[in-house]
Amino acid sequence: AARSYTLANLVKGKPFDLYPDQRSQVYVGLSGERPETSAAVRATAGQVVLYGGRVASTLYFSSSGGKTASSADVFGVAVPYLVSKPDPWDRLSPYHRWGPIVVGARTIQSKLDVPARVLDASGVPTPSGRLRAVTLETTAGATSVPAALLRTALELRSTWVSIGVLRLDHPPDPAVYGSPLELSGLARGLQTPTLSSSKDGVSWRTVGPLQRSPGGAFSAAVRPTATTRYRIQVIGAASPGLLVSVSSRVRLAQPALDPTSLSGMVRPKLSGAAVSIERLKGTAWTPVASTAVDGAGSFRARVKLVPGSYRARVAATNGLAEGISPPLTVTE
Repeated sequence: AARSYTLANLVKGKPFDLYPDQRSQVYVGLSGERPETSAAVRATAGQVVLYGGRVASTLYFSSSGGKTASSADVFGVAVPYLVSKPDPWDRLSPYHRWGPIVVGARTIQSKLDVPARVLDASGVPTPSGRLRAVTLETTAGATSVPAALLRTALELRSTWVSIGVLRLDHPPDPAVYGSPLELSGLARGLQTPTLSSSKDGVSWRTVGPLQRSPGGAFSAAVRPTATTRYRIQVIGAASPGLLVSVSSRVRLAQPALDPTSLSGMVRPKLSGAAVSIERLKGTAWTPVASTAVDGAGSFRARVKLVPGSYRARVAATNGLAEGISPPLTVTE
C-alpha cells in the first residue's frame, strides 16, 4: 500500500518525492525507517496495487473509527476503489473511540474566528459518518464552517464526531427570594441531562432531570433561596456554571395611622440588615432616610413625606444580592 501510494502521488516540481507530514501520509523519511519495515519493503519488491491498469492511490491510516470514508466524502470526487467499508478490526486501536471533548462556546468563537457569540452547533454526517460542514448559530445569524477546519482548530482526531450541545441561558427576569425562576436552554445530542446547583461552585447537587422538546430545548422552574450556580450535567461533561444572583424580597408601605413614616418587610428575615429609603427626584433615586431590619424581618423609618415615588433598598448580605422594593406612590 505504501509503495503504491508513493508512486501514485509523487510530488511534482520539487527536489524531493514526498512531504514529511500529512500531505504524504505522514512519511517521516529516513528517521522513520525500522528494520522490520525495511524487510517488508524488500520482501514485496516490485509489487504494486493496480486499478484499470494504473497504480492505485492506496490511502491508508492508523485508525478508521470502525468505518472507512469514501473519496467522495473526503475529496468530493468518487473513486471506484475508495468507497466506505466497515472496519471491525479497528476495535483493537486505542483510538477506536475517543472523547468526549468539552469545548466552550467562547473557545469555538475564538478558534474559528467567529465574530459573534456562538449559541448552537449542528452538522449533517456524510454516508460514512463523517461531517462535511458544521453550522454555527450565533447572535448575528448562522455561519457554516468546513469540518476539516473544525478538526484542525479544535485539534480533533477526525471529523467523525457527533455534536452535543449543553447551553443554559441567562434568565430574563431577576431572581427574588421565595419566587419561582424559569431557567431555559438547550440540551441536545447527549443522554440523560440533569440540572444541578451549587452554592459555592465546588459541591454540586442534582436538582432533577430535564424535560426536553424533540429539538432539545427545555425550561425548568427553580426557587433559589440564595445566590446559586446552575449547570447542566451529563456523563463526562457539564455546561459552564450559570451564576444566578438572588435578591431579598422587599415590600414598602405607608402606615394608615402614621403619615410621618414608611414601613416594610424583608424576606428572609435579615435581622440587622441596613435599609435605605429613597425618593425619586427627576430620574434619580435619592436617599431620604435609613433604618435597619428587626428580628421579625420588618422595618420602619421616619420620613418627611411629600407626594412622589418611594422605594426601600436593602443591602446585600447572607449570600443574597441587594433587594429593592417595588415603587410606592405617596399622594398626600
